[in-house]
Amino acid sequence: MANKDIERKIKNAFSKTVPDVLDSVLQQCSEQKGTVIEMTENKKKKTLVYKIAAIAAAFVVLLGGTAAALNIIGNNSVETTVFLDVNPSVEILLNRDERVLEVNALNSDGEIIIGDMDFQGADLEVSVNALIGSMLKNGYLSEIANSILVSVDNGDPQKASELQQRLVEEINDIIGGSSIDGSILSQTISHDSKISSLAEQYGISYSKAQLISDILEKNSLLTFEDLAGTSINELNVLRQSDGIKNDNLQVTGTPSTESYIGEQKAWTTAVQHAADNTDNNEIKDKILSLIPNGNDFDISSVPGKVKLDIEDGKMVYEIEFNVSKFEYEYEIDAITGDIINFDKEVDDDYKSSEKTSSKTTSDTNSKTSSKTSSNTSSKTSSTSNTSKNTTTTNSKTTSYIGEQKAKEIALNHAGVSESSTRELEVDLDRENGTVIYEISFDANDYEYDYEINAVTGKVERSDKEADDDYRTVSSSSKTASKITSSKTPSSKTSSLASSKTSTSYIGEQKAKEIALNHAGVSENDARELEAELDRENGTVIYEISFDSNGYEYDYEINALTGEIIHSDKERD
Repeated sequence: MANKDIERKIKNAFSKTVPDVLDSVLQQCSEQKGTVIEMTENKKKKTLVYKIAAIAAAFVVLLGGTAAALNIIGNNSVETTVFLDVNPSVEILLNRDERVLEVNALNSDGEIIIGDMDFQGADLEVSVNALIGSMLKNGYLSEIANSILVSVDNGDPQKASELQQRLVEEINDIIGGSSIDGSILSQTISHDSKISSLAEQYGISYSKAQLISDILEKNSLLTFEDLAGTSINELNVLRQSDGIKNDNLQVTGTPSTESYIGEQKAWTTAVQHAADNTDNNEIKDKILSLIPNGNDFDISSVPGKVKLDIEDGKMVYEIEFNVSKFEYEYEIDAITGDIINFDKEVDDDYKSSEKTSSKTTSDTNSKTSSKTSSNTSSKTSSTSNTSKNTTTTNSKTTSYIGEQKAKEIALNHAGVSESSTRELEVDLDRENGTVIYEISFDANDYEYDYEINAVTGKVERSDKEADDDYRTVSSSSKTASKITSSKTPSSKTSSLASSKTSTSYIGEQKAKEIALNHAGVSENDARELEAELDRENGTVIYEISFDSNGYEYDYEINALTGEIIHSDKERD
């Protein structure tokens, strides 16, 4: 309040307190006109006493008026602000006596809560009772959304803390009386310009902005925008899921997840979807084995990750698990159970950390393979194939055929002598869980690539193409085919073999059909459908991409077998 206003209030209070006796004094003087009143010594003394008393009385009146004015000012000044946030947000402005000066709605739901109630001059506890009761009545506080945030802003930290505790106890009693197991988050706050700007930018209360900022300090993967539109119950669930603790935030009770499908249902949905979308029966059985018997099972016992999170303002279950050579990731809508996003790709962990040590082992084995083979064959019955080293399982060591033997197998398969090769390279690696020798060389204007099983010597994959990355691309279909490319015959690849070439790809159209069928999308509903032949980790693949129903789809299809190597679905 301005100094002039204070002076005016004091002046008014004082003028009303001092008696107006001027007229009566003048009248008495006129009545005594012409009469001489002798002033004796006693009278003079009495008059002096009266004057002193009058002055003293005037000072008393002045001080009393000033005190009254200051008391009025103090009772109309905001000393404490209390925020109540659920999804409705309201603020309560209090004077020093904890009497309500104003109750303001901070969003449209807050206006519904306040309604036509007038809280001015009311006691704080009465006002809080009325506001919480309105939240319960209007369904903002319920069994499926039981969390409320209580925030206290006062310049005196001790007073703020004491009031915080009293409010938590009061609100806990109110909610408990409605048979709801509530969860109360409470905090003391003080002004921060950065948080004020965020609250204004996203149209939320300062207190909610403070809570979000605290959560983001512990979870850097989220953004303020991700959380601004969520309710206090969702923030409370997220905070608990991430194990976030803050020294300033006190929490009682457990946030409700009654409206969510539950971790068990989310896990089952993801695993079942993965099983339904594989053509490999062996892998399908392994996937289905991840679902425990019965719907109600201990989620901590499953071999994977299940976690509640927020994605695009929605609560989702994040699911991760590995089966065979693949890694699966899912996002399941926590309320509807819909699959929002899923991803399947070859698990990088299968490229074992033993790769480096395997190279060292292979060098040693290549020098001592003949000794190892002869010594082992005389002691075991598993050495019928004397052209290969053996795998000794009892000692947990594996003997590989060696680089030289792997080169011989590849060169013999290609019909090329080592002397006629250029840039002959050999590298030990792991592919889809199998240790292999990767062998590449040039000869007779062709480039050769082989994958040889490091234990058995089997040709796992072979490729021959014209040198200088020769690739024939059809202008109409973008299909590229190698001059010759072969793979060791199997039940899958032999049926695809062409009578004219050693390898025949399934073709763009077939690859598109496989991807669209897997996604459950018709070609008519697909936008920007594209297919391109490429090579990924030595495997020829079709890269398929398209948009449909608000999602983007990406697939990698094995060009020989039609197997889905990688799939991804995310919001467009």
